[in-house]
Amino acid sequence: MIKENDLESFSVAKLKANDRKEWERLYLQYRSLVIRIVRKKGGTEEDGIELYHSQVMPILKNNLEQGKIAEDTNFGAYINTITHRRWSTEAVKLQKAPKAMAPEELPIHHLEESDESTELEESLLQVESALEKMDSPCQQLIKARYFEGKRDKELADTLNKKPNAIANQRKRCMDKLKKMIIENI
Repeated sequence: MIKENDLESFSVAKLKANDRKEWERLYLQYRSLVIRIVRKKGGTEEDGIELYHSQVMPILKNNLEQGKIAEDTNFGAYINTITHRRWSTEAVKLQKAPKAMAPEELPIHHLEESDESTELEESLLQVESALEKMDSPCQQLIKARYFEGKRDKELADTLNKKPNAIANQRKRCMDKLKKMIIENI
């Protein structure tokens, strides 16, 4: 089923150029989505607004500036994914444990159901489940690199390590993650 949000498109070029009207349109379009997700996960409307302002929008803006978002990006799915991942982290900090995700709440939404989309959703669930069971340093490193888009150099500066040490640690963590997934955790 095609939702109205799926039909809404935004100009990446205008967003990159900080076109105020385009940013307002994007902000208004997805504010309620973020609030709804956070509330379903045990947070409040205020938590949703705070998450949207302090994390979702800055990540989106940063990824736009770094050229990580294509013109044909489904912003609804993109914001949905960021929100789910960031709220899981915030909920732990706020002692508000997130509820288990129902299949319809998965962070990736498809317009058509197919075997490929079902396999992708199952793979995502396996990755998320394995990642949750990893030690904290590996979790943080993988999330920072692959979900937040931080580079090894940036992580190295933050952790006062050399970039090649971060790359080696990340590789070991990814090997652990792959092994956990292959062994079905």
